[in-house]
Amino acid sequence: MSHLFTPQERYPGALPECVSFTATSFSCRTLTMATLRLALLVALLLGLTLLTAPHDADGALVRKLSPLMECWTEYLACTTRRQRCAECVTICKTEQVLFLMPVSAASAVEYCKKRM
Repeated sequence: MSHLFTPQERYPGALPECVSFTATSFSCRTLTMATLRLALLVALLLGLTLLTAPHDADGALVRKLSPLMECWTEYLACTTRRQRCAECVTICKTEQVLFLMPVSAASAVEYCKKRM
């Protein structure tokens, strides 16, 4: 009626010495302990990262670079598909973009003006 599985049938693909519950070999215990230690190390590092992150982080760098990314996406749309060239000129001509990347932004504005 009931079929008794051998340990190798119950866990196919497992190492034969790691399947037996009665005789756990040294290599299986070492492998298990190494996996557990690695998981605990990752959890510790993630927790440490969360604890050391500043609570008053406001993303100033992201806000500072946001117009550059907008200029870049509009420039790509203008150069590849001839779309949104007017937006490219408007965004890339802003004072903040010209301050951060004067040469690249000015050349993007001139190129987008030609494509309009």
